Amino acid sequence: MFLGIDLGTSSLKALVLDVDGAIVGSAAASYSMSAPQPGWSESDPQDWWQAAATAARQAAGDHAAEIAAIGLSGQMHGVVLSDDMGQPLRPAILWPDVRTRRQLDAYRELGQDMRRKLANPPATGMAGPTLLWLRDHERPAGDRFDRPHPPVSGRRARPLVRDGGDAECRPRPRVGAHHARGILG
Repeated sequence: MFLGIDLGTSSLKALVLDVDGAIVGSAAASYSMSAPQPGWSESDPQDWWQAAATAARQAAGDHAAEIAAIGLSGQMHGVVLSDDMGQPLRPAILWPDVRTRRQLDAYRELGQDMRRKLANPPATGMAGPTLLWLRDHERPAGDRFDRPHPPVSGRRARPLVRDGGDAECRPRPRVGAHHARGILG
């Protein structure tokens, strides 16, 4: 059996498949997004963990002990600041957040050659501009950050295999983890 978890902007979906790809169970759990100011978009990573536990248990049903692997997908951009134990330091800043417009000015001021070397132009909601905004406005105590779905996966055991999409959104890799028993209880 395989468990798939998709961390969306406002809900988490779980799907359990057998080795032939037949759906054994599915479930979803929602959580709230907040907008503390116009144009801001935040969510509590603890809510994601609770949603993962709820949806995964419901989707697995009596098959929890048979889960051999877990696959994760979710929001690509956004920032979760965490302490050394992986606990969130503040609500996550999500991809639709546009508070970083001024931080993008630094990119625009770079020469054309440097912008070409950087390849993809940053946009509001991406980790780089968001981290600059946090530096300029909140001065967080911790220096660890992650994309939204690793806090769901990183709660239990080591190691975690990540796709290249994770690496390209981060200035430095951080090893996180998941464990089927931790999610399924």
